Amino acid sequence: MAQYQVPQFIETQDKIVGPLTIKQFLYLAAGTAIIFITFFIFKFLIWAVIAVIVGIISLAIALIKYNGRPLPTVLFSAFKYIWKPRTYTWQREEAKIEVPEVKIPKMPSAPKPTATPIPSTEEAAPVPLKNLWLKITTSHETKQTQPAAREHKSELFQLFKKLTGEREVTRRIDYR
Repeated sequence: MAQYQVPQFIETQDKIVGPLTIKQFLYLAAGTAIIFITFFIFKFLIWAVIAVIVGIISLAIALIKYNGRPLPTVLFSAFKYIWKPRTYTWQREEAKIEVPEVKIPKMPSAPKPTATPIPSTEEAAPVPLKNLWLKITTSHETKQTQPAAREHKSELFQLFKKLTGEREVTRRIDYR
């Protein structure tokens, strides 16, 4: 069985000119050429200012890396972003959820009290349950009990809409 050597460091560029890659060398050569040409065009003071600026820029472009990426790539990406900016706006779509109707049977309403004369205490004494029923049905205080006092059981449930737009049938609780 033959073994083959797997190449490593594939992503690193070859060093052609000393410690520099061919791209780095070309950036520095372009900067040197610009400095050389401006020496014959401008006076010494202006040439010195231009030479310092061009030298710093060519060194930065050739040698600086930002987050592992060469500076020309970063500058190109930044220029592309500035030239053609992208704004993404999120538009929430209303969720189309069909909530099935919950059919709740109606509860029978409580019998209405009839106007019956209140028996005297002598008549009510032999039948204590009848007397108690009479007191409950002819009482002047209105005291609502939870489900029995409501006319429909559907009042116990309510359609609730969440922040996400989702609808849900929930039980309604009144703490009164």
